[in-house]
Amino acid sequence: MIKIHNLNFDVGKFQLRNVSLEILDNEYFVLLGPSGSGKTTLLKCILGIHKIVSGKIFVNEQEVTNLHTENRNIGFLPQNFLLFPNMNVFNNIAYGLKIKNKSKEFIISEIKKIVNDLKISHLLNRQIFSLSGGETQKVALARAIITNPNLLLLDEPYSSIDENYKTDICFEIKDNLKKLNIPVIHITHNLDEAYALADRVGIIINGIINQVGFPKEVFNFPTNENVAKFLGIKNIFDGEIVEIFNNDIVLNFNNIKIVVNKNKDKNYIKNKKIKFCIKPESIKIIKPNEPVRDELKENIFDTKIVEINFYSDTCIMKIDLFNDKILTMKFPIYIFTRYNLSIGKKIKIGLWKTGIISF
Repeated sequence: MIKIHNLNFDVGKFQLRNVSLEILDNEYFVLLGPSGSGKTTLLKCILGIHKIVSGKIFVNEQEVTNLHTENRNIGFLPQNFLLFPNMNVFNNIAYGLKIKNKSKEFIISEIKKIVNDLKISHLLNRQIFSLSGGETQKVALARAIITNPNLLLLDEPYSSIDENYKTDICFEIKDNLKKLNIPVIHITHNLDEAYALADRVGIIINGIINQVGFPKEVFNFPTNENVAKFLGIKNIFDGEIVEIFNNDIVLNFNNIKIVVNKNKDKNYIKNKKIKFCIKPESIKIIKPNEPVRDELKENIFDTKIVEINFYSDTCIMKIDLFNDKILTMKFPIYIFTRYNLSIGKKIKIGLWKTGIISF
């Protein structure tokens, strides 16, 4: 298990503040955050490259806070891989074992096992410059794990991999890492990558861990405005609590009322102003003369389409909800044709209650 307790670090005007995390044995943990949020800085603190101001770091119950990098037994795969261009693949992978003075027989045996697992045995005599992006990534990973580290840190490991190849290689590598039974901290700004790979995910913004949980929890229920914005939710508004029931609250928003599920972790007070967000995929078009699902019935409104944008398989549409309050909604492209949508058209929409989150 990896424990980081109240870690603080300053560099220029940037700070990591009171970072606390626990990574379980054999857990694939993904740390998400925008550029400049402190992801790589935190990895370098864990590695010992940066000396922290305060806090403690434990790896397998051993405190490593004040140990030199080489004594922490942590594997690291940097974003640019940092393979040695003057060595072939075999010698790059063998490097960590050579500096530990392992025997030639041991090195050959360990390399044979790892290259078979990663399916790169055919690359051993190749030069680094001749490798593809995916091959380079696997070689760098082999070098990082050949020494049997207690923890593996991955810094944006798929940022340079071709999109057509990325999906296959990331799942293949995760499967291989799971077999090694070591915890992994993988940092990225890519939401899809995090959702697909993470056992648990954390979100760091401006040097502060804002939320940690299972991917479905974090992506579906952001705990604050910063997390919601990072997750790409545009519909963030101010409202006032006007009624409180057993399971719901009613918000006054721009002189209309919206019914919202209670968050069990929050204390609601009547007349208090709070922020809330509406997930774009939770806004549904209500077709005339058809039954309305119970989850939508309490939040149905008349709107007008003001903007339409298309992506490969998705339509992003902006609608005007009274007095120029614009909502962004997201749905599969086939919906656009099914409902014969166009700019200026008036439509009725329903808000899926579980997709309205109060902060």
